[in-house]
Amino acid sequence: MMALWSLLKAKALIWKNGLFRMTNRQRMGTLAFLALIAYFAFFVFRGMVSVFRALEGAAPQASQALLTSSMSGLVAFAFFWGIGIMLSQLYLASDLELLLASPIPPLGIYLLKLLEGLQSMALPALLALASLIAYGVATSASWLYFVVVLFGYLCLLVLVAATSMTLIMIIVHLIPARRAQELYALIWTIAAGLLWALWMVFSNRGDAGDLLRRIGEGGPLMEAGRYLSWSPAGWLAQIAVSWRGAEWRAAALYLGLLIVGAVAITSIGYAVYQRAFYVGWAQLRELAPRRRQSRDMAHQGLLASLVRALPQQVRAIVIKDWTILPRDLRQLSGLVFPIVMGIVYVYMTATGETAKQLPGSATWMAMAIVPLIPFFLTLYYTVGAIGLEGSNFALLRAVPLPAADLLWGKFVASLGPTLLIGEVTALLVGLLTGASMAQIALLLLAMIWFSVGFVAIAIGTSLLNPNFQATTARRSVGVATMYATMGLSAAFWVVNLALVVWLVIRFSTQPFAAILRQLVVLAFPDLQPYLQSALLPLAIIGVQVLLWGIIVYLWRRGINWIEHWDVTALG
Repeated sequence: MMALWSLLKAKALIWKNGLFRMTNRQRMGTLAFLALIAYFAFFVFRGMVSVFRALEGAAPQASQALLTSSMSGLVAFAFFWGIGIMLSQLYLASDLELLLASPIPPLGIYLLKLLEGLQSMALPALLALASLIAYGVATSASWLYFVVVLFGYLCLLVLVAATSMTLIMIIVHLIPARRAQELYALIWTIAAGLLWALWMVFSNRGDAGDLLRRIGEGGPLMEAGRYLSWSPAGWLAQIAVSWRGAEWRAAALYLGLLIVGAVAITSIGYAVYQRAFYVGWAQLRELAPRRRQSRDMAHQGLLASLVRALPQQVRAIVIKDWTILPRDLRQLSGLVFPIVMGIVYVYMTATGETAKQLPGSATWMAMAIVPLIPFFLTLYYTVGAIGLEGSNFALLRAVPLPAADLLWGKFVASLGPTLLIGEVTALLVGLLTGASMAQIALLLLAMIWFSVGFVAIAIGTSLLNPNFQATTARRSVGVATMYATMGLSAAFWVVNLALVVWLVIRFSTQPFAAILRQLVVLAFPDLQPYLQSALLPLAIIGVQVLLWGIIVYLWRRGINWIEHWDVTALG
C-alpha cells in the first residue's frame, strides 16, 4: 500500500501543478464545466425538493417510487459516463507504460486507476446525490441522515466504478481499445441525441401540475420503482426511504448490501484485471493482421458503379471518402446530433399549435424548416472536408491531381450522404404531414437545391483557414470561417424561402396562401405593392445570383490556395 500512497501523492502534486500552470483559456473551460455541473445539480435539487414536498402529503408511495426511479436513471448516466473514463484511464492514458514498467504491484495500479475513475465520475454522479439530499430536505431529516446517505453514496460510486472497469476489460479483450472508444462515442452520442429529442418533444406537452398529477397516480412509475428497488441505486434509495420511516434494520441491511457489493465487485474486477488486462494491453500494441480484401473490393466496386459518370480523378476522391466514412466512428458520431436536431425541430414545427390552427400549413411550415437537416450536416461534416485530411493532404498534393478535381471530389463526396439523409427525411416529413404528391415532390426538389447550395458553401469556406491538426469537423476551421459558413448558408436559406413564399402567394389556390399573404403583409407592410409585380422575384433572383457569385469566388480562391500550398504548412 506504500506504493499506492506514493502514487496518490504524486498524482495530487501533478494535479496541483496543472491547476496553477494552465492557461487562462484552459482555466475558463474548467470553470465553465464545473459551473455547468453545479447548475444542473442545483436544478435537480430544487426540482426534486418541490416534487417531494408536493407528493409527501398526498402520495408518499409515489414519492418513494420517484426517488428510486430518479436515482436509478442518474446512476445509470454516471455508469455510462464512467465507461468512457475507465477506457481512457486503463488503456489510453499517457502514464500507463511508465506504471507498468515500474516495480509497482498489480493491485496498486488497479486501485490507482479505480480511484482516478472515482474522481472523474464524482461530478456526473453528483446529480444522484442531489436527489438524495433533496429527499432529506423535503422530509426534514436529521443531520445523521445526510452522513449515512453520503457514505452509501461513496459505496455506490465504488461499485459503479468497479463495474465499469470490469466491463471495459472484458470488452477490450474482444475489441481493440481505440475502436471500442470510437464505438462508445457513437453509442453515447446516439443515446444523448435520443434523450434530448424526447425531452424537447414531451416538455412541450402539458404543464407542471399535469406532471405531478400523473406521478401521483402511480402506474408505470410505481412499477418502475418496485423493480428498480433491487438494483444498487435502489438500495441507496431504500436507505433514504427506510430512514424516513424509522426502519433502522432495513436501512442497515441495504447499507450492508452496498458495502458487500462494492467489495465483491472490486474483488471480481481485480481478478479480471489480472487475467484480461495485460492481454488487452498487448493487443493494443500489436500490429493489426492483414484483412481479407475481397469484401473491401466488392464494396469499392459498388461505390464505383454509383459514380461511374464522374471523371476518374473526381471518382477516386469520392470513393476514398465514401469508403472511409462508415469506418470513421468519430465522424459518424458528429453526424448523429445534427440529424436529431433537424428532425426534432421539423417535427415540433409541423405539429405545433400554429400548424394546428392553420389548416394545410403543416407541409409548408415543414418545407421552411426541413433545410435544417443539410444545414447542420454541412456544419458538422462538410466544413472538415479539407482540414480533416491532416497529413494526408500532402499525399493528395503529391499525386497529379488538379485542385479543381479535388474540390469537385470533396463536393460530391459530401453531397452524397447529405442528400441521402435529407431526401429520406423530406419524404418522411411529407408522409407524416399528409402532403399531396405534388407537395412531396416539391419537398424533395427543395431538399436537393438546399443540399447543393449548403455543401457548395461549406466546401468553399473550408479552404479559408483549414486546421490540419484537428480531429473534428468543427475544429478543422477557425471561428470566423464557421460564422462565415453559417451566415452564407442562412442567407441562402432565407432567399430561397422568400422565393417559395412568393410562389405560394402568387400561384397557390389553397386557403393557406391567403393566410400566408396576410402574415407577410402584417410583418412587412412595405412589400404589399410588390407581391403581384415581377420586381420582387427579380430582386430575389438578383440576391441569389450574388450568393452564387460569392460561392464561385470562394471556390476559385480555394483552387488558387491549393495550387500554391506548401507542405511546411502542416507544421
